[in-house]
Amino acid sequence: MNTRWTIFLGIIAAIVFGWFYHLNQLANPQSLILSDKKGELSTPTYIGENMQTLAFNKNGDKDYEATAPKVIYYQEAGLTQFQSPDLILFSDNATNVVPAWQITAKNADLKDDIVTLDKDVRVLNLQPDPVVKTLTTEKAFVNLKNGDYQSPNITTITGPQLSAVGRTMSGNFKQQQITLENQVDTHYEFKQP
Repeated sequence: MNTRWTIFLGIIAAIVFGWFYHLNQLANPQSLILSDKKGELSTPTYIGENMQTLAFNKNGDKDYEATAPKVIYYQEAGLTQFQSPDLILFSDNATNVVPAWQITAKNADLKDDIVTLDKDVRVLNLQPDPVVKTLTTEKAFVNLKNGDYQSPNITTITGPQLSAVGRTMSGNFKQQQITLENQVDTHYEFKQP
């Protein structure tokens, strides 16, 4: 009976130790060590909460706005990680700069003006009377400088009269261009005037 109690208490102690270790890893920023492709380790330069960033183009017009409840920046790696990012891309119309696209995901990485969006990526067209209203996929890459984007995953686009699915997607947000590729299935509903 004594051996059973020792084993039982040993298991309880291991569980409690594991739980405290896990809590310490979550609370300690040093545990947020990033390993790059070369295997070099980097610690965060800063960690921000409830971050909002507004970027402007060369003409001084709004280019994009990014918000996120948590942002981690690694200076050595030149990488910024976003938790639950919300990205608004602006476009020029004839008279002013207006919000054109809203992009959300569970996670995103920003490096060299390329945003890698991961998990539950949703793109919403904010312009009036769009043919395509939403794009959804699991992973997407967006070039913030020129507006190019692509997704290597199955992508669904929907609009007031349109529904289409393709295995991959590419296009350009600034030029309002979307291309679904590989095994595309499209449904279009014609409305009578």
